[in-house]
Amino acid sequence: MKIGLQLYSIKDISAEQGLLAALDKAKELGYDGVEFAGLFGLTPEEVKAALDERGLECAGFHEGYTGVFESPEKYIEMCRICNAYSLCVPYFNAGSAGEWADFGKKLNEVGKLFSKNGILFGYHNHTHEFVPVDGKLPIDIVLENSENENVFFELDTRHAFVAGVNPAEYVKEHSGRVPHIPVLHTRDVSGDRDTAVGAGKVDLAGLMEVTDIPEWFVVENENFGTNEDELRDSVTYLRKVFGS
Repeated sequence: MKIGLQLYSIKDISAEQGLLAALDKAKELGYDGVEFAGLFGLTPEEVKAALDERGLECAGFHEGYTGVFESPEKYIEMCRICNAYSLCVPYFNAGSAGEWADFGKKLNEVGKLFSKNGILFGYHNHTHEFVPVDGKLPIDIVLENSENENVFFELDTRHAFVAGVNPAEYVKEHSGRVPHIPVLHTRDVSGDRDTAVGAGKVDLAGLMEVTDIPEWFVVENENFGTNEDELRDSVTYLRKVFGS
């Protein structure tokens, strides 16, 4: 088990002080690694050197589907250089079940290329994937049209909860397609506000009862500029409750 910080959580630092300052903050907060949301002008080689210098690992990348679909080899090479554990497409939306099915099939085809190169490829949910389109949940359509060995489900626990879905129940019901979540987007919520993992309403312990501990817990918290204590407390909670 490792704990990574989704750097979107501290995008203000990356934008104002640069990506290296954001990596410094991730290290200071006690994270083992990071999941990138952009390289802010740095090359993959520069990013890898910066990670090594700080003793951080690359849990993965979030990259838009358009670029990944058009140039998968480019992103595979980026992952290879940075020794990335995974790459996830973080967003898609469509108005019909057919479009969602086509998207799932495309994810699967691209995922085969990542799999051949030893890199996990996944899809990350928001709330709208749990709102029926043509009578079916978009996330169900994506999972039905892709295979676990090519596309893993990077479940975002907060988004699922806000959509009215119990993450543990969903994973249990879909255990055939989601036998394990190697990278879990570990988020918590209180009211309509992000909070430290373990301090809100998401039953993370219940989720861990129906699936294995992930290789990476990736924490995200979008209380931009005010979330430092919550990000640090999230690490403390995860290590205390799920650490070996």
